[in-house]
Amino acid sequence: MKIKFMSLKKFHYYSGLLILTFISFHLLNYLNSIFGADKHIVLMNTLINCYRNIFLESILVIAILIQIYSGLKMFLKKFRIVNTLFEKIQIC
Repeated sequence: MKIKFMSLKKFHYYSGLLILTFISFHLLNYLNSIFGADKHIVLMNTLINCYRNIFLESILVIAILIQIYSGLKMFLKKFRIVNTLFEKIQIC
């Protein structure tokens, strides 16, 4: 039996989507303040259950660590392959 693991690029992609989801809800909360402070507070109190959930916080921190690790690993791998200065600047 052969176990297939997700590639580093896919891991990077999915952890990025998770972080994007969190940031979207966070920005939506602040955008909601346009409609009044009372509506902002209501939404903030609703979302705070997710923000302060230890399980979700842990997943978010792990996603950020995955982004850092996988991003550096892919950057260094690609940086060693390219030859010209222009290609190296494109990676950065």
